[in-house]
Formats: sequence, structure tokens, C-alpha cells
Amino acid sequence: MTGLAGIAALAAASLPAGGQEDKDVFATVGGEPVSVAAFEAALHRAARQKFFHGLPDNADLAALRQQVRQNLIQQVMLLQEARRRGLLTAADGARSDIRAIRALREQVYEAVAPPAESDVRAYYRAHADRFTTPERLRVALILLKVQASAGQAVWQAAYDEAARLREKINKGADFAALARIHSADPSAQKGGDLGEIHRGMLAPPAERALEKLKPGETSEPVVLLQGVALFRLVAREAPRLNPFGRVAERAKGLLLRERREEAWAAFKNELEAKTPVVMGADWAPEQ
Repeated sequence: MTGLAGIAALAAASLPAGGQEDKDVFATVGGEPVSVAAFEAALHRAARQKFFHGLPDNADLAALRQQVRQNLIQQVMLLQEARRRGLLTAADGARSDIRAIRALREQVYEAVAPPAESDVRAYYRAHADRFTTPERLRVALILLKVQASAGQAVWQAAYDEAARLREKINKGADFAALARIHSADPSAQKGGDLGEIHRGMLAPPAERALEKLKPGETSEPVVLLQGVALFRLVAREAPRLNPFGRVAERAKGLLLRERREEAWAAFKNELEAKTPVVMGADWAPEQ
């Protein structure tokens, strides 16, 4: 038994075994009963999204049930607060629940004052990495293309040819001129110029080769999936922390967003602390 059918069976097996009255109410949140059917529906949706391609084991399902329980109770609390604030009425219907919670969150967000400049400057100093332009390299390439399925002799011939080209370059031959003649990369028409790149843009073997180079030097042959390559480091620009004035608005926006998320989390915690929750029979949180 696999897939959704198995998930449904496991979910049904996890239901309490008491009488009919026990099975009707999953929890009472702030005096409002939440039906077992609502919990089952939420659990089924979550299981379908998380375990669509297979049947979860009991431990995974138990963890999911706990998460769904918490989410469902929190959702009821938020909707109750939305109704108290006039953001949701009985006439709005279930489809308005998401919009009501979003409107409630926006109210919490709007109550957070924009941070003072001193706080923004402190945030900028504490998170300098977020405002630093990463190391940039100016790189040129000669790629001797080899089919991945080619035999070892073909790969070795390409490697030997790359080594000969490197020897010519080290003796004064023009890298760009050789790239136009020999390279199979689209950059060949520009003399192999790849422009400015930063870490993560090239394959790991290429990045490791470039780390060893000084500007003006050419790498030893580098074996890539596409073939054998020579890399020339034209220039290396060190990481640079952008001046505060240039990134002040971005820093302010990031700090404000973090404070808003903190306020939203605190708001939900306060709701949970003041809202009484009584679990239905056989629905204790440790299950």
C-alpha cells in the first residue's frame, strides 16, 4: 500500500478510538470547537504535499500530525483575532480566511516603527557580509571541446594540445589570438573573454585553478565536462564593503523586515499564551 491511499489509511488509524462524542471535537480553542474532520482534512492536505510519492513511516506521520495540530490551532486563534478586529465576518466565507490573516499580519507589520538611522548603521556594521560586493574576477577561456562519451585517447589528446597551447602562451603567444583559433566556447569571438565573474559561476575545477593564479597567468589544463580548458586570470578585484550611504536604504529595509517578522512571531506567541485550548478526548499533544 503506497501513495495517498496509504497516507489516508495511516491517518485514519491515528484517530482516537473513543466513542462518537470523543471523535467529534479535536480541540476547543478560545471557546470555539474545532472538529476532528477539520484536523483530518488539514492532515490529509499536508501529507499529500509532503509524502505524495510514497508512504511515510509512523515516526514521520507522528511529526507531521504534531505540526498540523499546532498550525491548525494557531490558525483558529488568528481568525478569532481577525474577527475581533473586524477583518473577517461570518458573511465572508472560508475563502476569506487567508486574506483575513494576511490583513492581520499587515496590521502587526504597520505597527512596527521604521528603524532609527543609528540602528540601521549598527545593523550595517553587524552584517557587513550582506553589503559586501564579492570578489570579482576578469577571466579568459580557451576550451578544447570533447564529447563526454569520447575515449580516453581523445581526452588525452585534448589535454596534450592544451598543454602545448599553454606553453606557447607562457613563451609570449597572444592568449586572445589562440582563443579565436582554437576555442570551441562562444567567447572565442571575443578572444576568450568571459567578462567579470564571481565565485560560484564556474565549475569547481575551474574555480580551484583560478584560485592559484595571479593576474596575467594561465592555468594548467583543466578537465571539465565539456572538454579541456585553459583559464587566464586577467584581473582580480578583492571583496569590497559598500559605503553605508550606498546601501542605507537596503539596510533599512532588511532591518525593518526582520523587526516585522519578530513582531509577528511575538504577536502569535501572545495569542497562544492568552487563548485557552482544551484538547478533545484522546487528543493530548504528546500523541
